Amino acid sequence: VHHWDIYWMSCYWAMYTVTSVGYGDIAAYHIVEYVVSTVVVLTGAFLWAYVLGTMTTAISSLDTHTIGFEQDLDDLALLVEERNLGVDLKTRLRSYLYQSRGVRVAKSHAELMKNLSPGLQGQIALVDSGEWIPRVWYLEALYTMEDSSFS
Repeated sequence: VHHWDIYWMSCYWAMYTVTSVGYGDIAAYHIVEYVVSTVVVLTGAFLWAYVLGTMTTAISSLDTHTIGFEQDLDDLALLVEERNLGVDLKTRLRSYLYQSRGVRVAKSHAELMKNLSPGLQGQIALVDSGEWIPRVWYLEALYTMEDSSFS
């Protein structure tokens, strides 16, 4: 047996083991089959990794607020490193970013609300205030109004 034959058989075994393809009922018996099988399994593994990576990227990019927040954290880390700001100041800056995260989301929502019609803004306000409006006697009528009155 030639040393390259042993090499390809070893690659075949490693690829089938690592990728969990399994050995199945049909197996390679000749060196050409070992080479082709190894290349096909390796290609399939790379394609599967690409598909999973693409799906993960698509799913993780759905939350724009989190992406912006993480970008700000990265920018802050770069700022701290470039200016040698120290551990104490770095901790305070990171703490501020974490604590102000909700405020930034609220500002973003307020900016979005400005682009909506007054009727839609009113409907959102009613939904947001739905728990306390019925408890105030002079606002009770607002809560019972039909949605069509705000369009």
